[in-house]
Amino acid sequence: MSLDKKKVAKSFSRASSSYEDVAVVQQAVLVEHLERLSFSKIEPKKILDLGSGTGTGSQELIKKYKKSRIVAVDIAQGMLKEHKRRLGRFRNRTDLLCADIDLLPIKDQSIDLIFSNLAIQWSNNIDKLFKEFNRVMQTGGLLSFSTVGPDTLKELRDAWNTIDAGVHIHDFLDMHEIGDVLISNGFSSPVLDVERYTLTYPNLKSLLIDLKLLGTTNASTDRKKGMIGRNTLANLTEAYEEQRVDGQLPLTYEIVYGHAWLPEKNMRPQDGSTVRHFPVSEIKRRS
Repeated sequence: MSLDKKKVAKSFSRASSSYEDVAVVQQAVLVEHLERLSFSKIEPKKILDLGSGTGTGSQELIKKYKKSRIVAVDIAQGMLKEHKRRLGRFRNRTDLLCADIDLLPIKDQSIDLIFSNLAIQWSNNIDKLFKEFNRVMQTGGLLSFSTVGPDTLKELRDAWNTIDAGVHIHDFLDMHEIGDVLISNGFSSPVLDVERYTLTYPNLKSLLIDLKLLGTTNASTDRKKGMIGRNTLANLTEAYEEQRVDGQLPLTYEIVYGHAWLPEKNMRPQDGSTVRHFPVSEIKRRS
């Protein structure tokens, strides 16, 4: 499935002023993602915050790595304007860059840490994206990311599937597929695991409003253009009602967390059998 990047940029720019008010799962994932960095001993000088949004993650990274400089990249001008407004005392250590993650205007071997929180699912080609990560990273650098897995928005997907065969929810890669792509692009010692978050809503209208305020829109190039018609919305509402639990409508987010290192260029690439999958609790015990 191909994404309309102009649509993605427009939707997130429009959502920039409302994003932080409704980004409940996104903020929880950011907190967990940042905590996982505590298990690595890297002391990066230059960090790429990919899909930086309003800048909350960038600011936490600057606090954590006091000798670092951040390059904050986002496709949406509106998000970067909001980020700039909130920079404060971190202004001199932050560079803001409006760019598509699939076309990174970053020098070769210039980044020590790539941090990407809920952004790589907006790539049109994750294989090429990880090749780009390999290109811009210094050897010994760390890639740390979170993204959404295939069960994300599954209730909404199921409701749409009862109505028509159109594209309404994006396709998302699972943890194993992502691990294979990491290995094939030269990354070493990948660790990936999955957590699920479920939000609940009193009705479909409030759910759809939240998604719009987040900028989470259907950006597939194969999507049906135009607004949802009244009859279609009524049918979607009826289909979603079949999934009501304890008086609420659930909405699932499957979150894939991962990190991997870029080894020395003369090291033999690992094969897919070396991808390790275990919960974060086990990582803590090992540390």
